[in-house]
Amino acid sequence: MAVIKALELIDDDDFHKNFRSPPSSPKAPCTAVDIQCTNGAIFVAGRYNKYSRTLPQTPWIINGERKMESSVEELITEHLIATFKADSFNFSSSGREDVDVRTLGNGRPFAIELVNPRRVHLTAEEMKALQQTINNSSDKVQVRDLQIVTR
Repeated sequence: MAVIKALELIDDDDFHKNFRSPPSSPKAPCTAVDIQCTNGAIFVAGRYNKYSRTLPQTPWIINGERKMESSVEELITEHLIATFKADSFNFSSSGREDVDVRTLGNGRPFAIELVNPRRVHLTAEEMKALQQTINNSSDKVQVRDLQIVTR
């Protein structure tokens, strides 16, 4: 927007004195120095149940030292990162629980933003298989209603 405003302030004669229009043809071929392809983030949501009283919701790292071996976040996202081939993630849940509290019933809603995923579509069967993979990987956490959602 600032460029457009600046161009509106320059009259045509001043512009043509300083900048050739149309520009001259390049004398040497152009070469690409760096090309990067990225995908927009995708969001995966669901509900999790936590059955362990020794599992934090997010990693416990204090003064650079890991206090617990794993977390709800890690147990769920490791499979999502691998399946969607994402660079990173952001984990969000609806509320928090203490490490010694189990999350039972319908489970706690969560959403995970997968940053720059190489894979962006999964079929309903693939999502169900991914959910089963997460559930089979640990007896401490189970997920349900796993789905791709909009922001």
